[in-house]
Amino acid sequence: MRITWADGKTNLNVYFWDKGAGKSQVRIEHGKLGSQAEVAAKRAYWAETLDRLTAALSRK
Repeated sequence: MRITWADGKTNLNVYFWDKGAGKSQVRIEHGKLGSQAEVAAKRAYWAETLDRLTAALSRK
């Protein structure tokens, strides 16, 4: 899935894989970032966001 981020300047490529019964994998690439600091900030943001998603899905 390709998404234009809310800033209108960067984009996301989101990949989904079926890993069998009740399992999946998601990978996010956030592109067109302007600096190494922005890359580090988005990397931390996405790690935290995917951790929250994992926790929410694990409760079900």
